[in-house]
Formats: sequence, C-alpha cells, structure tokens
Amino acid sequence: MENLDIMRLLTKSIKEIPKSNPMKKKVFYYICIAFFCCLNTSLFAQEKKTFIKTSKNSYSEKIYLQLNSTVFTSDQTIWFKTIITDLNQKPTSLSNVLYVDLVDFDERIVASKLLKIENSIGDGFFDLQEIRPLSEGKYMVRAYTKWNTNFKDNLVSKLYIDIFKTRKKNLNKEPIREVTISEKANSQLELSAKIFPKVINPKFKGKLKIYLSIDGKRDSLIIKKNKEKEYAFDYLLPKNTVKAKIDVQLDSVRIKNFDYKSFSSFSKSIAIDKDYINLQFFPEGGKLVDGLTSIVAFKALDYKNEGISVKGIIKDENGLKITEFKSNQLGMGLYQLKADKTKRYTAVISKDNTTNYTFKLPKIYEKGYVLNAKISKDFFKLQIRSNFSQSDSLLVKAQARGITYFNKKIQCKKGKVKMAFKKSLFPEGIITFTVFNKLNQPICERLVFNYKEDSNRLKITTKPVKKEYYQRDKVEFDIKINQGIQSKINTSLLVINKEQLGKMQLNRSNILSYFLLESELKGKIEQPQFYFDTKNKHRVYAMDALLLTQGWRNYIFKPTKDKIEFKYQPEKGLQISGSIEEYSKRKRKRKKPLELTLMAKGKKDIQAGVTAMDSLGRFSFDLSDTYNDNLEYVIQTKNHKGRKKELTLNIDKHKPLTVNFKKQETLQLAEKYNSYVRENRKRYAKLNPFKVDENGFVLDEIIVKTRLLSPIQKNMTEEHGEPDVIIEDKELKTKIKKWSYGLYSILIFNYANDVVVKNRTSPFGEHYLYAHVYESDLTFAIVDGIPVHIRDYPLLDAIPPEEIKSVEIIKWPKNKHKYCLDIFDSYCMGDYDIAFLNIYSYTGKGLFGISKAKGIFKNTLPSFSVKKEFYAPKHKNLTKSDWDTPDLRSTVFWKPNVALDKNNTGKVEFYTDDNIGKMLVIIESISKNGKLGYYETTFNVHKKVDKNDIK
Repeated sequence: MENLDIMRLLTKSIKEIPKSNPMKKKVFYYICIAFFCCLNTSLFAQEKKTFIKTSKNSYSEKIYLQLNSTVFTSDQTIWFKTIITDLNQKPTSLSNVLYVDLVDFDERIVASKLLKIENSIGDGFFDLQEIRPLSEGKYMVRAYTKWNTNFKDNLVSKLYIDIFKTRKKNLNKEPIREVTISEKANSQLELSAKIFPKVINPKFKGKLKIYLSIDGKRDSLIIKKNKEKEYAFDYLLPKNTVKAKIDVQLDSVRIKNFDYKSFSSFSKSIAIDKDYINLQFFPEGGKLVDGLTSIVAFKALDYKNEGISVKGIIKDENGLKITEFKSNQLGMGLYQLKADKTKRYTAVISKDNTTNYTFKLPKIYEKGYVLNAKISKDFFKLQIRSNFSQSDSLLVKAQARGITYFNKKIQCKKGKVKMAFKKSLFPEGIITFTVFNKLNQPICERLVFNYKEDSNRLKITTKPVKKEYYQRDKVEFDIKINQGIQSKINTSLLVINKEQLGKMQLNRSNILSYFLLESELKGKIEQPQFYFDTKNKHRVYAMDALLLTQGWRNYIFKPTKDKIEFKYQPEKGLQISGSIEEYSKRKRKRKKPLELTLMAKGKKDIQAGVTAMDSLGRFSFDLSDTYNDNLEYVIQTKNHKGRKKELTLNIDKHKPLTVNFKKQETLQLAEKYNSYVRENRKRYAKLNPFKVDENGFVLDEIIVKTRLLSPIQKNMTEEHGEPDVIIEDKELKTKIKKWSYGLYSILIFNYANDVVVKNRTSPFGEHYLYAHVYESDLTFAIVDGIPVHIRDYPLLDAIPPEEIKSVEIIKWPKNKHKYCLDIFDSYCMGDYDIAFLNIYSYTGKGLFGISKAKGIFKNTLPSFSVKKEFYAPKHKNLTKSDWDTPDLRSTVFWKPNVALDKNNTGKVEFYTDDNIGKMLVIIESISKNGKLGYYETTFNVHKKVDKNDIK
C-alpha cells in the first residue's frame, strides 16, 4: 500500500475513535506521528505559498492569436483577435501597442498591422485582396509587443495558415512538370523533372539555376536546354531519401517595396518514401540507467513529420521479446523497461504485416539517477532512484512559468527518495520538477500537467432558440457564463461550416491549448484540442506522453542571480522618441535646457507638442491615438534662448523582428483542405465571372502593380528604359539606423548585391565615396533627371535619406552616352558598359535643390490600424429576386467581442447563408482574474425548399 494511502487510512481511523475515549485517541495520534517519521515519503502540501520569480522570462507577456480559419483563398479576409496576459493568464496592463505581421514562405513581411490594445484585447484583419502579388502557399501570422523583444524571438506568437488561389491552376502551365522517380542500379533512385521558366517570366533567356533541398540538405544545379530545346534534369538521390523540394529562381526586376521577386520563383515538394517511419525514444527523467526500471516514452513520425499510429515489440540481441508497445492516434505512448547495460535493445515495428522497421534504443548509462512521476487525483508523486550513491544530498525544485513553488534539499536513503506534492499548490498548466546534485548540477527533470478543469475554468452555456435552421434564417444565441467570483469577462464567437472545416478545427489552437500548453512547449503540437476535450477519457495519458516526448519548453525559465534589466519599456501608445547626438555622447550633463517642438499632421487632425531634452540627451513626444493615417511630423530644435539650433536627431525606429519561419511548414499544401478550397472556388466563380481558354482551363489572373511616376521619372523611363532595381522611400526609411549619415551609408549595408560603394580620389585630390553598379564599367549618378558633374560626386553620399523619394538602377540604359559631356566635360571614348543610378528627391530640383532646414527633422510615423466590422447580410423580408444573388460565406459569423451584461449573459444574432449542413459554433472567454473558458456547439442548416415561391 502506498504511504499516502496509509496516511489517509490512519487519519480516518483517528476520526472514528469515539470522543468518549480521549486517552485512546491521544495514544493513537502519537503512534501515527512515529509511523510517519519512519516513512521514506515526504509530503509537501503547505498552503502558505512563497513564490519567487527567479527568471527574466517570467516577466514577459503571453499573446494569444485567434483566427477565423487556418485555410484561406486569396479573395478572403483573415479576421483575428488578440489577448495579451501575464504568464498566469491575467490580462496585463503593460503593453497597449501590438504588432501583427503576415509573413510569406520566402520570409518576407507582406502586410503589417499596428493594433491599439484596450484592456488587453485587440482585433483586426488582413484583406488578402489588397495584398498583391500574393502567391499560393504557406504563410505565418505573428504577433508581438515591443516589451516582449526583451525576451528574444521565441516569445513571439505564431500561427501558420494556407492560402490558395481562387482559381484552380492549369497543371499544363506549371513551371515544374513531369516529375518522376525511377530506380537505377543498386536500387538508387533518380529524380527527373522538366522546367518551364517562361511560365514564370516570358522574357527569360539563357542558363537556368535550380535548387534541390533533400532531407534538409541543399544542392544547386545549372541546366541548359537539351536537344529537344527543353530545360530538364536528372538527379541521383542519396539512399534513404524521404522527401525532396525543387526550387526554381529567376532574376527579374526587383522592386523592393512591391516584391516583384515573388513572380520569379516557384517550388514543388515531392515525397520520395511515403512509407518512412521515424521512431524516437525519451526515457523519463532523461536517461536509462543500468539495473533501474524506467518509463520510456516514444513518438513515431511519418514522412510529413506528423504522428503516425504504430505498435511493436522491444527485443534483446537474442531476439527475446522484452515487452510490447502501442501508440495512440498521434503516434505517442509509454512502456516500462528495466535497463541492462549488457544487452542491446531494439524496437521492431511491423507495417502491413510485411515490412519490419528496426530502431535502436537510447544508450544505457552504468551509473545515474532515474526520476519517476505518478499523477493521482490530488497529488503528484515523485520517486528518485539511484545506483550512484546510497545516501546522496539532493536538491528538488518545482517551477511553473518561471516562478519557484518549491526548493528544498532532501536526503537520499538506500538509493531512493519518495515525495508527494499536493496539486492545489500549483497553478493549472505545466509543472517542472528538477533534481540537482550536491554540486547544483541538474541530473533529472520531469514535466507534468496540472489539470484544474472544475475549479479554474469558466462554465459557458448557450441556449439557441432552435437546433434546426434553413438557408438565410435568423439565428439567436443566448450566452451564459458562470464563474463563481464576479469578474469582467471578454468573449468571442465564431461560426464556421463544420463539414468543410471540421478536420481543420482539430489541428488549430484554442484559448485553452495556447495559454496552458502551446505557449510553453516547443515544436509543433498536433491536434492541441485533443488534450483539453473533457469527452476524451484518454487526455491525461496522452498529455503525459506528450510532455515526456516533447518536453522542451518555449518559455525557457532559466534562473539568474544577476540583476534583471530590460532594454525596452512597454509601449502605451503612439510615441516619437530619440536622442540628440551632440549631447547624448557627452560625459558632462547639460546645464541649460534644450527645447524641441513637434508638429504632426494627418489627414484628419493636427497635433503639436513641446518637450525638453533630459540630461542624457533623450527626448520623447506622446501622441494621441490616430487610426489608418500615417502622420507626417516635423521636429525643430531650439536652444535655451529660443533660437533655432542645427542638431543631429536620432529617432527611435521600430525595426521588425527577424523572421523565423519553420522550414518544415513550407512543404506542399495539405490535401485535407481540398473540399473547403473547392467550395470557396465555386463561391468565387459565382460572384466573379471569369474567362476560360480553348481547353476549358481557367485563365490565370494577371496582376500588374503600377507606380505613380513623376514627369521626370516618366521621361527617364521612356528615354532610357525600365529600371532593374527600384528602392522606394518607404523601403529606404526602414533601413535608416542611428548611425546612418546619408544615402550611401544605407546602400553599403543593405543593397550590396545591387551596388558596391568604393573609396575614390577626385581630380582635386579629395577622397569620397563612389557608388558602382555591378556588371558596369561606369556608373552615372543622376539626381531628378539632372546628371551630377564628377566634381560634385563627393556630395552624393551625404544626401539625407529622408529627402529621397526613390533610388532606381538601370543596368543597361538606352542612349547611355548622352550624359558624358555633362559629367566629364568631354565625350566618352570607347564602348563602356554604363549604368545609371537615378536618385529622385521630394523637391525634384536636382542635387543642389536638396536642402535640410536648420534645426528641422522631417519624417513619418505609422498610426494604428483601423478596425472593420465583420459583414454578414441581414436577410429580412426576402423577395424572389434576392435569391438570385448568392450568399456563400466562408466564415458564417465572427464577433470578436460579445457584449455581456453585469450577470455575464448576452445575446448574439446573425443570419445563415446559402450553405447547408452542420455549423460549428466556437465560444472563447477570459475573465479579468485569468480564468479561461472554451465551448463548442453545433446546429444544422437545411435547404429552403420554398424559396422559389417567395414573391
């Protein structure tokens, strides 16, 4: 019998002794105390909690992203909601500004939103129709606060989505075709394919460079046309290749702002070995130790790196079966093994009763420690065993989200320690038990999950007026949330077509899985809702297997004894801040004040302010909230006498975080979404008539993004040709650093593939920087259509980037010798390759027309993104003609913030569309005190048989 069970039994026996016999009760009480002193189990259930934040990461924010879907077609809108909390799910008041980016598979930010966060809640959208060009593939939506940049990129919230084109591709017009796998000598496989680069760029000529990514390793090939005048290749694959990816990349006009480069690349992924299985083992606590029994977790993955259900046996080197194992539906499971270092263990999986897969088990250590955890209804029971020493002094630490809940030295007796912790001591979520030796080195670690479904969850109930509806019927939902303690609750409601997106719903995050699991566990978690479905009786076992196989946390709460400092402060609103270079580098403090004035102008309002520089040369202006309107601002510096003073202002700029796109996410799009995409394409076809070619294929949509050209740019383009590279003002300004002193300082570090900046000596003996375009003999600098004389080249590098509208490069201009006389006072002799570096300023008056007013700094500041309400038609008083216009919504209804009264009840109304079948309603809630709630329900929509009878 377990010690805890004995303890409960004895306690119960004490209570059953009659009050009439106090002496017997007292004697029995002392006997119990003596018994517990002899037990080798320590019980830790103190209610007085002394929590210590020992990690910098414990001060970070959690950012939950809820999307209306994870699959979209390019005509749709991505709706999202964000919730920012501290690590215990309590809404935080730290950050009021949130950055949300849409990132493509080439790791480019294709759209960004700046959200105003109110009461820890924000919502927004990405209209995919406004983002051009938009290629089909895997994308990432990420969200982060400036405060969280103190804790590195791993605290950014990320979700991966699939975006498909609205029209089905004509496979006969794809750039990569006729992909085949053939077997050669020695059973080696050969990958063959034909490439059609003119599908990507009709003007393409010459050699073609492609990249092959094979199981994470990359190789490049240069291919020419064959005898059939086709681009084709054959490539011998390494043995045991699982998957390969072909990338075709062409050079084309690269307009930095518009990213035309997306027209010049195409990729295709191919599964080579669809029967591939990878079986991984994870001993509990970290190691297998000779002579000690351990729990061993395992995880089986297929060629797509997804869990696959398996079963098999563990056998020794003599073929003797030691034990059997069987995974759950996600490929994970547990088995028990007493390790013997004299034996060699292997795991054998049989597939289809024909093919056997054999895998070696992890190394067995001669000496060490084993940590075992068991989870009961009320306790976490830990057992530490050792063959290293029979009486070690160990330190056991229990942590959750960077907070230490238990930290105590214990004595190992006879190579064994037993401990029990009351679960109520810890919060809901992942708990980490770590064992340290006497040298304070970690020797074992175990993650467990603390479920608190009854005490720590919001109870959400709905009362629909009906369970059955017809097309374009009005739906009414009454929502009630019971949570015991009165607290303000924020709630969202999403309605989707379950028959189209039901399987997708299994793989997406929800408010419970994100806050309690995904935010603290590294790597992809398949079907995260599986672990929080109260109808799933295997969820506790599945969670334990998950933590044993994937127990590397995202929020790494590493203790530190150093002083915790933060580089960035939380953003409360729109702000312009910076430093004055002439004073920020001074060692002595400035005695007399320096005044700065601000004038900020948007389309609808004007803001003004005055501030003073502090002793460190820093200043800041707080602005009122402005939406969907970039602010143009001017800062002027004055001395203590009110006179204008020419100073260098270094404005603090938001630099987007480096993109970290999981490469495994770039594989071909999942087939399971085909029905959803097919229905959306039908919907789009009904709403948008389109043309087909003579074979009945839908013609590809051609999107041309044009630029607004000034008369000077138009003349230069007509006379000398289209530019090869265009760097526009928005792009240029994102590259400006604090140390940037002029245009060339930006070109040097950001556009080295297009232009190289060299040191030169002028005819007058002056040293200066010269911008040279690659593949040219000479580079002519032309500002606003006016060629710059060679004697004035030293002035070019210091042109203020803020005054530049765009920089354009023409590598092979027409009429290339036209400006020789203007630049060199003589004609060019010889057939030089001349490139043009065209610089266009806001003044349009040439090099000497670019001026900077004394003591004045000009720039722009992005404002908050405007909100948009989800549009859902209200089908009232329908006539027969109303049915001629189809209503086929991909998202039936979306309400990011449901209004609730003081009793936390509310009502939601919307109309069904023309889709029929089962609709899924998802409700997510969070209270002010950090309680979470998740609820699903369904209703059916039937075809309206009498709609043609409507008059």
